Amino acid sequence: ALPISLNPSVPARSAVNMAMEIASSAADQALLANAAPSGEAPAAPMTTIERTMRCNETFPPACKMPPSAQVISGTMSFRRLPSRAAMEAVMITKLVKQKRFRSVACEDGSWTPTNIDPAYHLVEEPAVSTASEMSQCINRIVMEELDMSRPAWRVHTIKATAAGELSVVVLRVHHCIGDGLTLVGLIESLDDSNQGDGRPDEQNALVQKFRAAQEQRAQANCVTRACRKTCMGLDALGSFASNATVPMRSLETETLIHKPREERKNGLEFGNCRKVVLVPAHSLDYVKAIKNAAGVSLNDVVLSATTGALRRYCVANGDAAYAQGNVKGRALIPVSMPLPATDPTDCVGNNFAFVSCRLALSESSPLDRLQKVNATMAKIKRSTKGPVCLWMANSLLAKASLSFRQKSANDVFARHSMVFSNVPGPQGLLTIAGEPVEAVQAMFSNVIPQVILISYNGNIHMNMVVDPDVVKAPETLAEYYLQELRSMGDALNVAAPAGFPAEGGEAATSGAGVAAAPVEVMQAAEDAAAAKAAEEAAAAAAAAAIKEAEEAAAAAKEAEAAAAKKVAEEAAAAAAAKEAEDAAAKKAAEEAAAAAAAKEAEEAAAKKASEEAAAAAAAKEAEEAAANQAADETAAAAPAKDAEAAAAKKAAEEAAAAAAKEAEEAA
Repeated sequence: ALPISLNPSVPARSAVNMAMEIASSAADQALLANAAPSGEAPAAPMTTIERTMRCNETFPPACKMPPSAQVISGTMSFRRLPSRAAMEAVMITKLVKQKRFRSVACEDGSWTPTNIDPAYHLVEEPAVSTASEMSQCINRIVMEELDMSRPAWRVHTIKATAAGELSVVVLRVHHCIGDGLTLVGLIESLDDSNQGDGRPDEQNALVQKFRAAQEQRAQANCVTRACRKTCMGLDALGSFASNATVPMRSLETETLIHKPREERKNGLEFGNCRKVVLVPAHSLDYVKAIKNAAGVSLNDVVLSATTGALRRYCVANGDAAYAQGNVKGRALIPVSMPLPATDPTDCVGNNFAFVSCRLALSESSPLDRLQKVNATMAKIKRSTKGPVCLWMANSLLAKASLSFRQKSANDVFARHSMVFSNVPGPQGLLTIAGEPVEAVQAMFSNVIPQVILISYNGNIHMNMVVDPDVVKAPETLAEYYLQELRSMGDALNVAAPAGFPAEGGEAATSGAGVAAAPVEVMQAAEDAAAAKAAEEAAAAAAAAAIKEAEEAAAAAKEAEAAAAKKVAEEAAAAAAAKEAEDAAAKKAAEEAAAAAAAKEAEEAAAKKASEEAAAAAAAKEAEEAAANQAADETAAAAPAKDAEAAAAKKAAEEAAAAAAKEAEEAA
């Protein structure tokens, strides 16, 4: 246990000093100083599914999912709230030893080591004086966003001042850090007796069962392993086809716990807020006794009781769907397997998928519902649907486009009434920060109702997170669940523990006894309710028949009028078609005439152009002839001219010679 004094006269020491006193290594001291150990590698990158949750991209943007809907909230109840110094010491020396708890979750899927600020990560809420105020405070906290620029977790402490009321510590962790199974193991690791390295506790019953099955398979001989692999391979084909067609199945019956069918068909919307309905803690031994008497599993009992609670709620509020019989509903069952731990400081994460399970909503008695749930779950357990679903999520869906993953998520959730998760928790009493933990819860705000059960210290702690705009009286779901459980026990002659609510009674929240109604009275009430339901069904059937006849007559008259209207419309359409045909013919004739005129004009223009070309050619030919003639004449005149010139020259020479002779003679 931590060396924390509960004596108010002893001065309080700072959380860091206290934690330093119990630090056992240099690495611990580095963590306490809000720094990662020197040279430490960051946490392993997120998977595709984790990165999708980190960026709040699981559903299409039209779904309007708030970032708070990606945060898992766990509550631990104490009779005396641990001091802030003690809580800081636990956080720093245990929780923060995991790398993801001291790193910023980046949008690209990586983890960046950073400092831890206790002032942010540990929040002291105002004290409350009533259970109602505590409920309001928790409902407000679970809808708050986390600052994603810091490590994505936070702890809120709420002190209850009224006598007998429990104080609460709320641990909020973003889903990208780890899934529900991992976080339940983390809560167990916070126990004061655990002096380990902060890794999730593997003493969890589900983890132990999984490890034992692994070891058993490893020890089997080669023939057994070969036969098992062959059978699993053949079954995996059918499981793959079944899982792959879930988004394409028909929608469920529209009831008072569903959003409108049109919204589920076109795309879910988150809504305004969520309401956390806490079911009073009830005996795990009582549920086990019912399980043993019925020859079913514990999960079958609590799932059947939850199914019965949904049916009781709808019937009590006059849901017409149940008067008509055959009500179709389904639940998504998370399938989670422990991750292999290679690094003790990086062993939290997500490894889960969903399996679809048909709900027994049409069965009228609690035992019929229980047997139907048992048959359905047994079939799922015998198949390879769980492992195949995990493989599809991690290997196939992770490689698909974001839009495809978002559409698939919307289509799957739109076809289910709730997400149902049953997690085995610590079976002994935990002591955290020096104080015993009286109760634990895990809550998650989903797009459809989310139910989470945790078995702890001999009791089952359960809550339902619903949309109060859809489920108008959510608090009654807790009463109906306990009534259904009591009805199963009574039918199987299993004695209920003292203080357990009777059929039709209010849920007990303390150890005070509640008188149980006799079975005969409950049966009479059920018979009266059944008779009334039958009368209402008969009256509804008669009214429906009358209405159907009236609608048929109106439909016949409407059909006759529609036929006459159709004939008139067809005649008008024929006339319009003929008129259009005539107009088209006239237009075609005009276009033909225009084309002929255009052709004639074109031919005339061509003829004129031909004549002009011929005239031009003749003119050119005449011009060339004249030029040739002139050339010929010039050529012919040239010799005569030369002769004339020669004669003139000769005459001039002769004249000159005569003049010279005459001058000589004169001289």
